[in-house]
Amino acid sequence: MKLSIVIPVYNVANWIDDCIRSCMNQDMALKNEYEIIVVNDGSLDDTMSHLKAYGNDIVIVDQPNSGVSVARNNGLQHATGEYVWYIDGDDYIEPNVLGGLYQYIKRNKLDVLNIAFNSVPDMTVYPAPISNTSKSETIEFKPVLQGTINQMVACNTLSRLEYIKSHNILFKEGMWYGEDTLWAFWMLLFEPKREVIYNKVYNYRVRQGSAMHSHSEVTNKRWLDSMLLMHETYIDALVNYSNEISDKQKTNLMARINWSSSNLLFGALRLGKVKRIEILHYLELKGHYPYPILWNKITYKNGLNNLLLSFLTLFFPCKLYYTVVGWIYDKLKKV
Repeated sequence: MKLSIVIPVYNVANWIDDCIRSCMNQDMALKNEYEIIVVNDGSLDDTMSHLKAYGNDIVIVDQPNSGVSVARNNGLQHATGEYVWYIDGDDYIEPNVLGGLYQYIKRNKLDVLNIAFNSVPDMTVYPAPISNTSKSETIEFKPVLQGTINQMVACNTLSRLEYIKSHNILFKEGMWYGEDTLWAFWMLLFEPKREVIYNKVYNYRVRQGSAMHSHSEVTNKRWLDSMLLMHETYIDALVNYSNEISDKQKTNLMARINWSSSNLLFGALRLGKVKRIEILHYLELKGHYPYPILWNKITYKNGLNNLLLSFLTLFFPCKLYYTVVGWIYDKLKKV
């Protein structure tokens, strides 16, 4: 098997057919050259009935609701391809691209291949009918300089299965947010042979009603818990792999620790004085507070709102400043 597509799904009945149809409308032989593994993460809507309609064309793995990280890890256990591609169940890919991507990654002997992606509106419909063709279209895949493409996430990454297994790279379970960031960190830590191509063959559906756009107290707590897991993981990696990684990687790891320290303080800001004291104590206990002022956060490339937020959090390593900002924040919440 050349390629395994792993699709975690939860309550995506409105979009899953677009996703699967796009994965079937390819220039490789399904079930012979590639496989589609769909992990149903305890969906409560009609997702499962949509999956069953495809019969033996797809592999269905059913599990109790456990989160996207568990679903992806579960799907990986069933993968038999040389390479793995995680695709989200509400997104879709362009037709007749798998063959070219596989040839590119094999020809260049890559561990990791990153692709560009489009952001499409919520109600966008996958436009192409299933043609059942095995004829490859002439698509020229070209590499680009690193840093000129969307950030590395699971859905824009094709990975060599043996590389994943040799380093035991899984998604961190128990995280509500940032699981892709942490996964990408592990994928790059061991310096794989990697290239990035500019071709936009993946279509990411922007769903405004998703949990990512919610800012309730529950989601704020989940976000902070996820950032705490990320911070602890970075520290553990620095301790456990210090003798195995380059000085460049160690520098990068320290930057990640400092960045996530800033994220923890921002998350605690939204949850009140008690949580702020708790997080400050945790960071001091770990020896990561105060941390260097992160001047590299000041950039306009992520928009005005992020720029203003970066200015607000820039001096969080100064405890007096952080305490005053917290006091003002609490007062404004009461207004």
